[in-house]
Amino acid sequence: MKEIVIVGLGGQGPKLAGDCLVHAALLEGKYAQSRPCYGPERRAGVVTVFYRISDTPIRKKCTFMEADCILLMHEYLFEDFMSSGLIAAGSVVKNGPSLLRFDDSMLRGMLYFGGTGVTDVKLRKGGVLIANARLNPEEIKFKADIKPSRVATLDAHAISRGIYGDRPIPIVNTIMMGAFVKATNLLKLNSVIDAIKHRWPEAADLNIKATLMGYEATKVVEIRL
Repeated sequence: MKEIVIVGLGGQGPKLAGDCLVHAALLEGKYAQSRPCYGPERRAGVVTVFYRISDTPIRKKCTFMEADCILLMHEYLFEDFMSSGLIAAGSVVKNGPSLLRFDDSMLRGMLYFGGTGVTDVKLRKGGVLIANARLNPEEIKFKADIKPSRVATLDAHAISRGIYGDRPIPIVNTIMMGAFVKATNLLKLNSVIDAIKHRWPEAADLNIKATLMGYEATKVVEIRL
């Protein structure tokens, strides 16, 4: 069994991503579950989805504190993993280009007052980290206690703007599902596409295009531990 955490903002579609990945797993004859967790419902609020996938029945129903894979849907969520750190209030990164691209004033307020809320869940040693970020995987400097064996990044915001147009909070869930498939090899791309067709029958072509572009754009690097 693999335990995955998907973290995004309300409006980016993390809950729907978890639902589609469950459907894709079932299409392959696997077992899966998705449990979203969030506070007051509002756009730009942090949403955490606890996703499990297994070849055998899953008995656990609770959330978890360590994950085999963490998928980050927004750039600023990287703050908890990088050794150089993001200075949230100032929107800068030490020793590198800014990872933060504020989409509206709500995000700026969240960063200043609330932090990211990702640190409660830890990445297991040798886990996989997938992030919507403009940095290449080999450019990322991690904190000492973050030891992934595989890192994948892509600029999902840029892809989203090209497909869905400019939005205060870009839709990236379909794009990041493509990244998840490429980085983890836990699901087949065709299974995710079939799940998308079922979930969004009237907008299937557009969403499938987003998933395929996310898959192709994802850069994956293996890290020796």
